[in-house]
Amino acid sequence: MVDHKQWSIAWARFEAFRENLRAAINEECVGQFHDILTDLEAALGESLAKFKIPDLKLAPKIISVRPMGYSGRGGSASYSKDRYVDSDFFHTQVDGLHSYLKATVEGPIKPYKPPARQSAGSHVLHVENMYGSSIQHGSPGAVANINYRTNDPAIKDLVEKIKTAIDQVPAAAAQKATLYSDVATIEAQLTSPQPKSFIITECLRSSRSIFEGMIGSVIASGIVHEIGKFLGV
Repeated sequence: MVDHKQWSIAWARFEAFRENLRAAINEECVGQFHDILTDLEAALGESLAKFKIPDLKLAPKIISVRPMGYSGRGGSASYSKDRYVDSDFFHTQVDGLHSYLKATVEGPIKPYKPPARQSAGSHVLHVENMYGSSIQHGSPGAVANINYRTNDPAIKDLVEKIKTAIDQVPAAAAQKATLYSDVATIEAQLTSPQPKSFIITECLRSSRSIFEGMIGSVIASGIVHEIGKFLGV
């Protein structure tokens, strides 16, 4: 399961690194990139090895050339102590990683916040078709995580209900912006070839929390109930 605090830190480092790349990419720069890759892998729980820079791509670069004399002798070149990688190749790897993360993870869902209470346990359950039931295992604080199917009409129907409700509930502009962001993230995951269930779950929890704060709204209460079916609460 994703480590949200570690992910937020790794993502922030990656964005800053990508926005401040130097023209010449030396070993130190490659090392920084690989260090960020390691943190991203640890946070996501998956390998990103295809985006690493192979060692064979690194080589010293020519820093000066001494031309040959008229006799055809004496020509030489001086090479750097550091090794460098082709800038175009490096940028391709970095941009490829960025596109992959945006398509499959959509950046940080929300800033990390410490949990309001300690969970007695966390259990991952793989569910195919069961919704509307509270799925808990172990103690009352256990957390159930559902793997959503991209072609499940039930989750798509819920998303449409949330979108309709957003314009009908007494929410502040900032709250509505967050709700629209959550919905957009869910829809992006549902069209992804490899949807990440934890992202959908976190977006649903985020939306449910906002609707729960709209005390007295019948529409909000109904959406809280509908989302609860998917979260097992």
